[in-house]
Order: sequence, then C-alpha cells, then structure tokens
Amino acid sequence: MMTPMMAGRFLTGTLANNPSGLYARAATALVQGRAEDARADIESARRQHPLLSPLYDKALADAGLAPAD
Repeated sequence: MMTPMMAGRFLTGTLANNPSGLYARAATALVQGRAEDARADIESARRQHPLLSPLYDKALADAGLAPAD
C-alpha cells in the first residue's frame, strides 16, 4: 500500500513522464479519437516500463478504452 507521503512523490496526470502520464495521455487521445497518438504513448510506456504496463493495459481495457490492434 502506498502511503499519502509516498503518493505525493510521484507525478500524475498527462504531464508526468512515467507510466501514469503515458497512459493518461493515451486515454485522453483515445477519448478524442486520436488512436495513433494513443498507440504511440502506449508503445512508449511498454518499452520504458515493461513490468508495469500490463497493469495499465488492463485498466484501459476495463475502462473500455483499449485501442483496437
């Protein structure tokens, strides 16, 4: 479990340069109909963060936002 003190140390939102930010940008792009931009962000996240990306991929799928392959 992440404590509030720890959570404040990690940037979130579309400007964060971590899996959270990359997937937030991808989700925003998908909602806006920019599937290619979303795919680019997702692929970047998968390359940079291969162990965490499956969790974010599942979150996108669960939200009904997974891009079509």
